[in-house]
Amino acid sequence: MTLPPETDDPEGVALGIYAPLIGALQLARSVEGTPLSDRILAAGVYAAQVLAGPEPKDRT
Repeated sequence: MTLPPETDDPEGVALGIYAPLIGALQLARSVEGTPLSDRILAAGVYAAQVLAGPEPKDRT
């Protein structure tokens, strides 16, 4: 996953993505049961993808 080239503050966006991922990881480790843990991790990944913005159409 990469940030769109027009991102004004890439460092700020990266930190904004990193923080929820760490929170999701910590929460996933604190719950009982793999299914719930997996759902939490998947939600963290989805949130990171949404925060990063749309995927560039052409990566060449």
